[in-house]
Amino acid sequence: MQQKILINNIFLTKQFTAGLIMYEIHLDKCVRCGVCVKKCPVDAIIKHEDKYIINDNKCASCGICKNECKFNAIQINKKILNEIFELGR
Repeated sequence: MQQKILINNIFLTKQFTAGLIMYEIHLDKCVRCGVCVKKCPVDAIIKHEDKYIINDNKCASCGICKNECKFNAIQINKKILNEIFELGR
């Protein structure tokens, strides 16, 4: 069974959202504590040089990293979200 994501009352399959970065790490807020890396259930967050990056090919868009970040450094990528909302119109 394919994983489905509900956005704007539209169910999208993971296949549709693959390659879309649903979350992004704001480097100006990130303190590089690594909690997001430890909490990500699919190991989609990696440390590259001195910053953390979300691998959009692995990300399940579950939001656990966003919820666990005490510094509000992980946010929904509003550009991608707006594009998906436009599909629902």
